[in-house]
Amino acid sequence: ADIVGPEGSSIEPVGWAEADVTLAGQTVRHPVILARKFNQKLLLGTDFMFEIGLVLDIQDR
Repeated sequence: ADIVGPEGSSIEPVGWAEADVTLAGQTVRHPVILARKFNQKLLLGTDFMFEIGLVLDIQDR
């Protein structure tokens, strides 16, 4: 299955790895997708946010 970026085009995934991601002093080993056409260094998905217990309160900003 192809993976698309926010604009709808393929990010051309080439594989995956596990990486240690540290956010707010908490380190989690998490699977990451390696891609050819992705302009950002990192995109955190909802699976990662759920794993670390991050709660987004969009209504109250």
